[in-house]
Amino acid sequence: MNSIVDVFYQIQKLRISSTNMTNATEDQPKTKFDWVPQRLHEIEKSMTAEFQSLVEAWPVYNQWLRHVKGIGPTYAIGLLAWLENPVKNADTVSKFWAYNGYNTEEWCTDCNKKFFSHPEKKETYIQNKLKQLHLAFERKKEKKEWNEGSVRLKVASWICTDPNHRIIVRAPRRVRGRLLDWNPSTRVLFWKIGHQLCMIKPPRFKKTGVYRQLYDSYKADYEKTRGHLLLEKGGKGHIHNMAIRKMVKIFMYHLWRVWRTNLGLPIRDPYVTEYGEHRGIIPPLMDDGEVSNE
Repeated sequence: MNSIVDVFYQIQKLRISSTNMTNATEDQPKTKFDWVPQRLHEIEKSMTAEFQSLVEAWPVYNQWLRHVKGIGPTYAIGLLAWLENPVKNADTVSKFWAYNGYNTEEWCTDCNKKFFSHPEKKETYIQNKLKQLHLAFERKKEKKEWNEGSVRLKVASWICTDPNHRIIVRAPRRVRGRLLDWNPSTRVLFWKIGHQLCMIKPPRFKKTGVYRQLYDSYKADYEKTRGHLLLEKGGKGHIHNMAIRKMVKIFMYHLWRVWRTNLGLPIRDPYVTEYGEHRGIIPPLMDDGEVSNE
């Protein structure tokens, strides 16, 4: 299923790019390949129809996803195909956010490296990177022997150890020459879903979607609490992105919660509500009805 979904999204990306190229050359003579966007669109429609029957076999789709406006079979199939094991393995929503690149990390701006306030997290990071590098080493079938000591030193060189440096908290980003801690495919998928959910509003739709309402609320809060950003260049876009990111994290929490409940797995509230200053949990939202078995 994963490979089919990968092919579908590649076809979709190719269809969009080829359509844009065709539209950009409308004033030029037609070529023998102008049929490409239409043919790709037909393939995409056929695959979407097949996906509809596949996602309907998943309880989490029937119970919740299908009742959220903006989540059609093309998005649902990506969620269901790529995230079943991550949902099972993530016993907290924080781990699920981290897998999809929606966590935060401490970063040293002086040496452009990761920073860890807690030694336990640093050691966990090193062990995870060693496992990733060892798997890559085995796939390459190198003749030389695996030297864990030298590899550990390499991974340790990616970490800042000077507490006097300037440390910031930021969203994870790609860094040349270093392994990712998150899944780039699912991160892009949730980015697309976030923008899709923001489009559920009048006049295109009769009423504003439940997650669009969350976005509007978060955006208004950020404009009040961080109004200074509006005075900066690109400030409106910054606040827009912050509000979408927060809304998407709530959507991800709901997905994780409904899915694990459906599988009979334990769930717990996010860390910030159990131990932090945040109070109150937003239950899974739907545009029609309520989620059962919650």
